[in-house]
Amino acid sequence: MERLDVRRAARRLHTRLDQPPDPLLAKFFAQITEKDLLAPGGEIHVIASNTADLRALVQHALDHGLSPRIDHLHDWQDGVLTFLFRITHDTPRTGGRR
Repeated sequence: MERLDVRRAARRLHTRLDQPPDPLLAKFFAQITEKDLLAPGGEIHVIASNTADLRALVQHALDHGLSPRIDHLHDWQDGVLTFLFRITHDTPRTGGRR
């Protein structure tokens, strides 16, 4: 029985999911802000690796008035970095539909 290499499987998964994430995340951030779905003090967490277009991810969040921050960084020691982004709204929101 072959042993599963969790790191290799995670890298493959990240590569598949991260290329290209831009339209999906742009639409997601747009819906969150347009429908005012983020509760006051709420956070969105997004995981992406350096195989993704991280600049575009951050820019999409900023374009929709959101504040992305790197909450955690994991270095796989093979050139792949995985980022956990914490995304919040700068201004207090009411949350939910009006």
